[in-house]
Amino acid sequence: MNYTVEETATKLNVSKQAIYMKLKSPMFRNQISKKHGKTYIDENLLNLIKDSLKINNNSFKKKVEIQDIEFDKTVETPTVTSNLVNINEVAIDTDYINYLKADIVYLKDQLNEQSISKDLQISNLNERLKQEQELNKNSQILQLRQPQDIKLLEDHVQEFGTKLEEVKENMIHREEHQKHKSLFSKIFKSND
Repeated sequence: MNYTVEETATKLNVSKQAIYMKLKSPMFRNQISKKHGKTYIDENLLNLIKDSLKINNNSFKKKVEIQDIEFDKTVETPTVTSNLVNINEVAIDTDYINYLKADIVYLKDQLNEQSISKDLQISNLNERLKQEQELNKNSQILQLRQPQDIKLLEDHVQEFGTKLEEVKENMIHREEHQKHKSLFSKIFKSND
């Protein structure tokens, strides 16, 4: 059978906070079950919690008996009961302090892991930023060079056009020269 935290606290005659403290300890944390956001405790876990509470209560009862003997043998029963309640509260406080210490260690470990993870992410982002800056710088250099390259290409095309015209004129000039030569050679050949 499964019990809620409230049912467990009532059954063991302790506060809900005491049960929650026990459940958060590493010894019990993995044995709880949750359904619809509520924490449930099975029979085995209930017995384990009960046994751990008995150990604490028995050790404090012995202390109370020793104190009763030392102070006065005629201590009334209500006073002893009130001392037991106070000692149980001390036991719960001690458990709570131990629970808080365990939580602090756990949270510290979690923070260290997160810190290492974040440092790695920051390092990766810095590397990406450096790459982006290099790409941006190269892009700007290419953009600045582009008009110069176009100008150089235009000059080269114009120079090529000029040379082409010169070659064309030379060819025309040679053809005319060949025509004159051949005309003279025809004239001179016909005389022979």
